[in-house]
Amino acid sequence: MVIYRVGAILIKLLLFLTTVFAGENFEQLKGKTFTYPGPNCFGVALYAAGINPIIRGVDLSEFKAVLKHQCSKTEDPLKGDIGVYSMENFDIIHAYYNYGEDTVLEKTGVDYLGEVTPIHIRDKSNSYHTFGYSKECVHYGGKDNPACYNTLEYYRCSDLEAETPTQITSIETSIDQILEEILNDKAIDYKKLFNRLHDLILDYESIIEQYGDGLDEILRARLKSYQLQFKFLPKPDSKKDLVS
Repeated sequence: MVIYRVGAILIKLLLFLTTVFAGENFEQLKGKTFTYPGPNCFGVALYAAGINPIIRGVDLSEFKAVLKHQCSKTEDPLKGDIGVYSMENFDIIHAYYNYGEDTVLEKTGVDYLGEVTPIHIRDKSNSYHTFGYSKECVHYGGKDNPACYNTLEYYRCSDLEAETPTQITSIETSIDQILEEILNDKAIDYKKLFNRLHDLILDYESIIEQYGDGLDEILRARLKSYQLQFKFLPKPDSKKDLVS
């Protein structure tokens, strides 16, 4: 009985410390921007939920693969779950990290058009007014028209049940490290990192063909995200090397 109580206390302490440190890290994300386009709402949500180790561009195909293989719907959302907005007869349009009972952590844009969009911690009501319905539809179709409103569902996610081969995780780690440096303006030799990243993504494509059995859907979707994120980086010849 004593051992059980000590164990329960330790578990509660660990949960408390995890919550505290996670909260501090997330507060640091408030207002964060990125040097180049790519990081989006899906990337922020998966990072905050502990699925991805960095914030990067996440293609819809990767996000849906994660929901399919690593998450399950929940009717009782808790802090740490992912909220997902879907448009009727269309697809998923937005996702956020369920930060608290009344708040969300989210990125509301992708910066493709040159406007830098920071990460927000804001009320759910504000997020709803942005993504919960079509203002144009309500204006012309009436506020009672159900087709004007988007569906919000929550998902609780965890690590992959299948173990990812080290050959794959090793390359993913290298790719993520380079992307983190570039996206957060920490790259000293941009040209070198850009070329290295190009080669790693090519290697990743071949390595998942060899070792990705059973994980093919999620790994190929991740490859697409890597490819698109790389596409939005400027060519080395079009810019000066970054200095940390």
